[in-house]
Amino acid sequence: MYGFRLGAQWSPGQNRFEDNEGFPISETVCNGGNSGPCEDGSWGTVYSLAATWENFGLKAIGAYELHKRVNRAGDAGATTPAGVSTVGVADEWAWKVGAKYTLAATGTTVAGLYEDIRRDDVGTFNERQRSGFYFSALQKVTPNDDVMAAWAHANSTPGDPTIGPIPNSADMVTGGYRHWFDRKTTVYLVYARMMNGDGAHYALGPSGHGVTWDCKDGSGPATAGVAPGIGLIGNGTQCFTGTNIQAFSAGMTYDF
Repeated sequence: MYGFRLGAQWSPGQNRFEDNEGFPISETVCNGGNSGPCEDGSWGTVYSLAATWENFGLKAIGAYELHKRVNRAGDAGATTPAGVSTVGVADEWAWKVGAKYTLAATGTTVAGLYEDIRRDDVGTFNERQRSGFYFSALQKVTPNDDVMAAWAHANSTPGDPTIGPIPNSADMVTGGYRHWFDRKTTVYLVYARMMNGDGAHYALGPSGHGVTWDCKDGSGPATAGVAPGIGLIGNGTQCFTGTNIQAFSAGMTYDF
């Protein structure tokens, strides 16, 4: 109605355990995808709501989501300068607002997003709570060519289960070029640079695009090799904290 859309979701957790420690009914993995025990983000019931409005070159969005009784007990028990970490089962929720505007006369598109992620747990060891923002711009330089750039920032969390409070904010900057052969076919070249704070370990590529530098914990890289002369150092087997990561990507897309 007049460019307005509203969506809502209720997803029962189907877990036989109040702390969501076990597999959901009829499943062979935890909520969250790991094989168990389900102490690495397994959740219960999920509620979400999103609204969008699009008209006159502007698109605006607002969204909220709640995960009940998220089990992160696997993060507990570490000896830190702030004491032994206590992380358990708690609700996690997030909200975000954003907007995108396209000025057709100049071929310019700008966008921005703000989000706030929360977890109801002990602040000293809580690395699941932060706010952040994202800005991007795209400019058509010819009818068939685009240049684009973006900046994303994640603020520090209240704490960390492996060390306690530590600066762990991060910034990512990106730039790219895209050429349209027709309405369905493009080629592109993009660059991204991730700049992690002292205790941050954000990754490039965890969604599976290109070679993944996947950074899931605060330990150092593995040194084992899969074959003579092929080591695992720097290939995302574990992770560094506080490092700068960069990558290029080139490819072609075709929309069916």
